[in-house]
Amino acid sequence: GFVFFIIENGQVLGTAALMNEPHGWELSKMAITKNLQGRGIGRKLLNHCINFAKQKNWPGIMLYSNTKLKPAINLYRSVGFKEIPLEKDNPYQRADIKMELVF
Repeated sequence: GFVFFIIENGQVLGTAALMNEPHGWELSKMAITKNLQGRGIGRKLLNHCINFAKQKNWPGIMLYSNTKLKPAINLYRSVGFKEIPLEKDNPYQRADIKMELVF
């Protein structure tokens, strides 16, 4: 897989991973430093991951999340992710939503 960071003045502001899983390329572990959330850093990081996946000619990327994370879900929807059925045996105990972005 691939791990990306947004770094400013030597400080990590956010990170995300794209992992090659049996069910496809998965956006995983996306996080922004708590006191910096809401400043567009997550959108920049997410757009970088999307552009990277497109450059690799992947058919798309998917993610698992939790609907309690409303700002994150809204961000994913705003760039085109659509909700798809969540399998009963999904790999994450706290996940209650699965989303996909097809290129």
